[in-house]
Amino acid sequence: MTVTSPAEFVRGKYQLARYEPGSAATGRRLTEHEVLSAYGKGVVTELDAEGAAVLLASEGAIERAITTRRADLGVTPAELASAAGVTAEDVALAEADAHQLELRAIERIAFVLGLDPMRLSFDEDAGADSDLGMRLRVLETDAGGGVRLNHKAVLCFTEAASIIATQLRLQQWLAKPEEASAFEPSSDYGPPAWRAGYQLAGQARKRLGLGDRPIESMRDLVEQRLGIPVIQAQLPASIAGATISSHGRRGIVLNTRGRNKHVWIRRTTLAHELGHILFDPEERLSRVRVDAYADLARNAERDQLPDDVESRANAFAVEFLAPMAAVKRLVPDVADVSAARVGEVMSTFGIGRAAARYHVSNAWWKQADLPPEQAIRAQPTDEQKGAEDFTLDFFPIGGVADQRRGRFAVLAAEAVDSGLITADTAAQNLACAETDVADALPFLLELG
Repeated sequence: MTVTSPAEFVRGKYQLARYEPGSAATGRRLTEHEVLSAYGKGVVTELDAEGAAVLLASEGAIERAITTRRADLGVTPAELASAAGVTAEDVALAEADAHQLELRAIERIAFVLGLDPMRLSFDEDAGADSDLGMRLRVLETDAGGGVRLNHKAVLCFTEAASIIATQLRLQQWLAKPEEASAFEPSSDYGPPAWRAGYQLAGQARKRLGLGDRPIESMRDLVEQRLGIPVIQAQLPASIAGATISSHGRRGIVLNTRGRNKHVWIRRTTLAHELGHILFDPEERLSRVRVDAYADLARNAERDQLPDDVESRANAFAVEFLAPMAAVKRLVPDVADVSAARVGEVMSTFGIGRAAARYHVSNAWWKQADLPPEQAIRAQPTDEQKGAEDFTLDFFPIGGVADQRRGRFAVLAAEAVDSGLITADTAAQNLACAETDVADALPFLLELG
């Protein structure tokens, strides 16, 4: 972590200047660290020589970037306005005459579209990932397995791409652990794909030094140790989660609706997406992988899944959470398979009923007579629920969307406290007022 100086700058829509405390400047205030990271030393040199630096790639760059991105995603101005928390008139101005719209409204629109607010006007495309946009348009027709994305979900995913990029940048600046970067993608999809998934789960556990012990908290492992952004958001009820990759930056979107409210289902969803994150090459990930609850509940060894990518990820998830060797120690003989034993597997490893039944069956080569699901009574303990901590209720800034809470907000607060970004930038990240960030800073730092 390097903080260059306490000097601040102010960025307008088309230029950058030094910020003088007490001035009437209304643009976005930035630290020197932010300026150098985004624009380089040449812009600062120009600023000091001329009194200001021009950040305009060409006339109309902001309007074109926003208009093109919205059109590529197939969303209406009204849908974009709702997602960004601005008016339809604001969207119209951003696309036709950004001169008349304040920078903060333009930034909100850009962030939701998956554009980089810092690159607005400075770059022609403002950091857009056109491949991600095209993939999302495809998923509006069919996400695979019968899951379709509505426009609200599409904008949720593009906003998630912005959050992922920002969070990874903050983690790097704050020198946080990011062990996920040590893993190499694997093109081994079998056949059979499920066997490759088991093998990769074993490799991951070995690299992480987990042995075959139960994982106490998937949330901590994925977010804190591996450094993978996990964004909690409201998605269509059939979707469990998704893996997003934009410009090679990967993260997980976890649905707060539906079966993920059960802690063991949520752990399985996280483990499935982790298999995508760690091991799927870019060409197989296809920018976005959207996973339905129905598919995650299938047996990777027997059921027909949408493709071998999903089959491998399903097998990875159950083997990563509950190594088969450890399961066989709990159920040492095919004659021991019972509702109580399957419940013990669920409770020990924190996996859902369907996954536990299938895994016990597969451990004994499908020879066991499995108990009916309704006979299995196991439930998670309070300690297991607390270790995953899914709640978003106790956040100190009202009105901040679910997807911008959690670790993302904590990292923004730590970056402010370290002098890496301004409270003004943190407010842009969280879509709130700067005074809200200042008031909540002590609480957010405690959460870290």
